[in-house]
Amino acid sequence: MEVSIKSDKVLVNKSISHLYNFLSDFRNFEKLMPEQVTDWNASDKTCSFTIKNMGHVSLKIIELKENAHIKITGDGKTPFEFDLIARLDSLKDEATNVHMELIANMSPMILMMAKKPLQNLVNHMAHKVKEHHSGH
Repeated sequence: MEVSIKSDKVLVNKSISHLYNFLSDFRNFEKLMPEQVTDWNASDKTCSFTIKNMGHVSLKIIELKENAHIKITGDGKTPFEFDLIARLDSLKDEATNVHMELIANMSPMILMMAKKPLQNLVNHMAHKVKEHHSGH
C-alpha cells in the first residue's frame, strides 16, 4: 500500500536557489542525518551509509526540478520501495519553506513498525536544513 509521510514545513532564511543547490548534492546530506547514521560515503548524486541496528542503505538522486524539488530513491536492496522528495517553496528572496516527503510502498505490518521512525527521520532532516543554514 502506498503511504505518504511528510515532515514539518520549516522556514529557512536562504534563497530557494541556495537551498536547491545545497540539497542537489548528496555530499551535503551527511549534515542532515541523525546520529544513528555511520560510514557515510557520497558523490554528488549517490550516497551510502549504515544505520545502526538496521543495515546498509544506498540512495540516488533520480529527478531534479530546479528550485522546486529533489527526488531520491533507494539504490539496490531496500526493505520497501520509496521516494524521498525534498520540496522547496519560495516565500521571498531570502526565505524558503522546506519540507521532506517520503512516499513508500509497504505492507501494513512494515508500516506499523516503520511509520514513527520514518516520520522522525523526515522531520529531523527538515529541521537540520534550517539549523545548518541559520548560522551561515
